[in-house]
Amino acid sequence: MNFPMAAGWGDEEYLRAFKEVLVPVARRFQPQLILVSAGFDPHWADHLAMMTATVTGFAQMALILKELAAELCQGRLVFTLEGGYNLRVVASSIKAIFDVLLGNAEIEDPLGKASVARKPEGFDEHIEAIKRIHHVS
Repeated sequence: MNFPMAAGWGDEEYLRAFKEVLVPVARRFQPQLILVSAGFDPHWADHLAMMTATVTGFAQMALILKELAAELCQGRLVFTLEGGYNLRVVASSIKAIFDVLLGNAEIEDPLGKASVARKPEGFDEHIEAIKRIHHVS
């Protein structure tokens, strides 16, 4: 069963998915290594994916993964660059992730947030369906 993210979803939805699905499933799985294929096309300025994530959101996701790696697998965490089509987004996001990994508290987001006219609907139903599939309460 496929549950793709819908156009317009951003930081709030990605962070909820991380906290409500990824973290509990990872804790149940107990990985020896966390490998991240880091793509930045969900950024609002990268129009191909039509999402609204931000550099700050990518940094917050990286922090969740860093904390999870420290908890579960002695900090073993590998990021590989998957892609993104806006070079400024990619550069800013990579810098923000390095800042998180190096323990820098302040994240620089030169692009800021998207100006979205309305919030897309359906996320609550989406996340609940995924949680049912993965037996996450």
